[in-house]
Amino acid sequence: MKNNINKYISIITLMVVSLTFTSCLDEEVDFGEDASKVVANIFNFSGPEVSYEQETALYSVGTRAGSEFIWNVTGGEAQPVAGGTSMMNVFFTEPGTATVSVFERTANGQESEVSMMSVNVFGLPCNWTLVTHDTYGDGWNGGYIEVITNGITTQYVQPAGPSDVTHLIAVSNGAEFSIAYVSGGGTGGGPGWESENYFKLTAPDGTTMWESGSLDYSSIPTEGVVTSGTNECP
Repeated sequence: MKNNINKYISIITLMVVSLTFTSCLDEEVDFGEDASKVVANIFNFSGPEVSYEQETALYSVGTRAGSEFIWNVTGGEAQPVAGGTSMMNVFFTEPGTATVSVFERTANGQESEVSMMSVNVFGLPCNWTLVTHDTYGDGWNGGYIEVITNGITTQYVQPAGPSDVTHLIAVSNGAEFSIAYVSGGGTGGGPGWESENYFKLTAPDGTTMWESGSLDYSSIPTEGVVTSGTNECP
């Protein structure tokens, strides 16, 4: 009887050891297999779509441990950022349309599709000089100078108080632009009080392009487009 009990104990012990060994083998087979399931993909690709010649802009993507991001730039120079490949500085070298592209190479060797961004690069700006004046000193009563360039409209207003105000208007080299005087109409308690308004516009090369209105109430500025065309920086 004692021998039979010992026999059963030996069989049970052998079964436990066998199951433990099999379990260990299974764990070894599964370890690390998740790495092969990673799918290469670009996400959170961001950066400016408008920039200027000789300006540096930062572009980035979402990070993933073990991945390498490969960048390509046209119309500029890629400048690596310390600490990894998920970010890249781009120095734009010429006006026009530049491209910034990137793809991911994962730790398991997979490569994603290329993601690309177009960047509208404007030429270096130079300044037009606008001097505005209000003879009475209470502002232009709703009037303003309107500048349109690079698809952006900006209004320049003569404030109350100072007699002369100098505004610097930056326009990109080679950009289309228009500059206009807009009347205040009937705002300000009268017919715009246009005889108080005066302005002078000087091109980047120092040439006076337009002078309108007066400093003694004797005339009013001509309404509408003052000048337009393609800007040429000196």
